[in-house]
Amino acid sequence: AYQLAYHSRMLAVRRLSLAGIGARRFALDASRTSSTTRVGTRTMAAAAPPPVPKHFALLYSYVPDILEKRGPYRAEHLRLAQESIDKSDMIIGGVLADPVDGALFLFRGEDGGEKAKAFAEGDPYVVNGLVTEWKVRPYLVPLENVP
Repeated sequence: AYQLAYHSRMLAVRRLSLAGIGARRFALDASRTSSTTRVGTRTMAAAAPPPVPKHFALLYSYVPDILEKRGPYRAEHLRLAQESIDKSDMIIGGVLADPVDGALFLFRGEDGGEKAKAFAEGDPYVVNGLVTEWKVRPYLVPLENVP
């Protein structure tokens, strides 16, 4: 009888211990999402919806010798980029170096993809064949330094 009571207590302690580990794990999962579901005594995280992109990257691939060929179009290219920055559509943009073979522009907002596309379609580098390929990609930002 003593051994049966001892083993019953040990099983109960072990169940509580395992339940505590599971509860901690589910609590951690739940803290990572805004939506939770209560199941029995455990809180389980519901599947979070995919994040809505707040930024979009516009990527260019350039022709060889872009530095020599861009001269006649550079002022207008830079004016359009500055105009986009002044409207707070574009966050940053610049050439990819070593080697200079492409560029990256970052646009903000849920409509940033459309703004990036419009920028590319009107960019004299694209219009005049200095960009061999361009694409717009969602850019998810899990960490951001927002003042």
